[in-house]
Amino acid sequence: MDIARMARLAYQKGVQSILPVKHPSENERWASGMVALNVALADLMPLVRRQEELADQLVAAYCKALRAFLAVANDKQWTSFLFIDEQQLAAFQGKWTNDSDNAVYLIMQQQLNKSYFEHRHQPFVRAWHVFLKFGFSRLRLDPVTVEMKYVTMFG
Repeated sequence: MDIARMARLAYQKGVQSILPVKHPSENERWASGMVALNVALADLMPLVRRQEELADQLVAAYCKALRAFLAVANDKQWTSFLFIDEQQLAAFQGKWTNDSDNAVYLIMQQQLNKSYFEHRHQPFVRAWHVFLKFGFSRLRLDPVTVEMKYVTMFG
């Protein structure tokens, strides 16, 4: 999966702010990006229950959340921390160990909030890894299909 290419597309197209941005400072852009990411993840999760019948919608929602992750990473200059190699990708496609989709969502939210409030990239990267493993292991999404859909949607 070419994360660098997808990050460039996220940078070029940007993500529309969910809430009004009153003062366009760096912190306000970051907060706006994190809200967009939280909303994208919240939109993805209800589709999980009906993933077979809503497969195309699920991939599209996953791509929207992926773009929101990349947009925040671009803005914070953290994109290089998100790159993964083929070995890591294969590991993310391995056995899924968490039985609770609710817990996975809450873990991602906790890590994203920790990143925001502590101004650190490490929890953001942990949330990214959970997101990838959730998509490629639990949801059984194919990385090539995700990348093609992403480029179609945002290219």
